[in-house]
Amino acid sequence: MSTLDILRAKFPGRVTLSPKEVAQALHGDAKTTKKRIEAVRKKLDDGTLIPGIRKARGDKRWSIPLDALARALDERGRPDVAPLLPPALTPIGRKTRMTNIGPRMTRLMERSRAVLQSILDEMFALDALDDREILLSVVGDRARPSGPKRVL
Repeated sequence: MSTLDILRAKFPGRVTLSPKEVAQALHGDAKTTKKRIEAVRKKLDDGTLIPGIRKARGDKRWSIPLDALARALDERGRPDVAPLLPPALTPIGRKTRMTNIGPRMTRLMERSRAVLQSILDEMFALDALDDREILLSVVGDRARPSGPKRVL
């Protein structure tokens, strides 16, 4: 099925199209917005959409022949159609701004470093106490031998 046949099926009984109908043909019914219609008008004025087409003298409105649009679309390749993505992969219109998180991260790292240091100090103190208790349990509560020191 050629582009002309598709356009004739979409717009039965029409010989010429308005810029709104050209936008519908290019982008689909659901995506025909004022911006896209204005973009079609601008491309028609520039001569980039359909090379060589001009408004008739005295006409204020565009009247685009169906066969000229079909030829232009065939020469151009395929019409501007966005790839059909599943709903999960469709990009969301919300945009986030990047913020400078450097100072907050620095303060957080300093606090974390201080907390980690205090935890390590406590662990070393507990470890030293455990070593002392182990030594006391092995040696017991025996007093050191007292008496005269021998001198050699």
